[in-house]
Amino acid sequence: MRNTGLIYDSTEQTPAISPAFADLLPPLSDEQYAALETDILQNGCYSPIIVNEDMAIVDGHHRQAICEKHGVSYRMAVFAFEDDLEAQRWALDTQKARRNLSAWELGQVALKLKPELEAKAKETQGERTDLFQNSEKGSSKSNTTKELADVADVSTDTMNKIIQIDERAPAPVKDALDNGDLSVNAGYNITRLLEKLPEEAREAAAERAVDLAKQRKDYKAAFDISLSDMNALTKEDEEAADTIRAALNDGALSVNGGKEVARTLLEMPEDVRESAVADAEGLAELEADYRKKSQTVDDNADIAKAYNAAFACMADIDGAERDVRIWIEWAGIRKDEISGLIEEAKNAAELFSQIVKTLRKVHEQEVMPYEDAVHENRPEQG
Repeated sequence: MRNTGLIYDSTEQTPAISPAFADLLPPLSDEQYAALETDILQNGCYSPIIVNEDMAIVDGHHRQAICEKHGVSYRMAVFAFEDDLEAQRWALDTQKARRNLSAWELGQVALKLKPELEAKAKETQGERTDLFQNSEKGSSKSNTTKELADVADVSTDTMNKIIQIDERAPAPVKDALDNGDLSVNAGYNITRLLEKLPEEAREAAAERAVDLAKQRKDYKAAFDISLSDMNALTKEDEEAADTIRAALNDGALSVNGGKEVARTLLEMPEDVRESAVADAEGLAELEADYRKKSQTVDDNADIAKAYNAAFACMADIDGAERDVRIWIEWAGIRKDEISGLIEEAKNAAELFSQIVKTLRKVHEQEVMPYEDAVHENRPEQG
């Protein structure tokens, strides 16, 4: 990108409106637009509209529209860009400094550039056919996510969550994010929880989950309240307290979660509290179930890593007598320590003997086939 130095007055040239740039960023709010309009009417359009060499507006659509509406003259500065993608990225970087865009809004803008980024990556790959021959299929997706994160100026983890929400979240969740009622993390967590429900029930459940999240967002100390709130609820609404106690006893709700629900319910009108109790309990159960499954996935991953490490170590030794003697000598193993090593080696031999038996069973299909076991226990792809 470079400034060509060319400046045109609106009386000399008429700029073009390109959807690639005009629809890139979210529109100004009514308040922001009104403030900009007032400033231009009072002080004129003192910042030039940025156009590319084809005279398409890259930055300044709102200012140009206001000027045209009120007959205010304006200037246009011509910038040269390598392509539309570079111009779009420049426009986003410029607006990030001016506007308080949320992580969700930035991510949505970045996703509009995804087709161009992927096309450019394919062009680059076509020029260097050796680049991805030995890489896994997921690597290009990972690289695109990282590049989108760079464009949006968010972490790769946040960008990945935005992508998952954009692809899989019901409309109420996306609407809440658009309106600033949910954070990306909250939207992602709700999306993951809703996937545990039948598809036909997700839309209604999403609306309830978003309502709960909005209510919780209003209480800044939701996770720091004291147990006195639980006691207050007991005096005020025994049925609600019983529901929370039952969820706590069943392990469906953590203590912090119970306090949070109690605080939320206390702030609700009595006539809506009964239905809200059921929603809070149901959402807590979904969350607990998800956490338990996530813990199982983590435990299984640790087991797999341990076995991989054990076999990797075995691959480096062959047990030859000469090598064992070298090990004893170079490791400085004393004679009184050898008996303990003998026991450890015997235990390892018995352990690997048991592994051999299981591997044979799997190989002979006497236990669950590998593909079914993996499908049942592996984490969902993010």
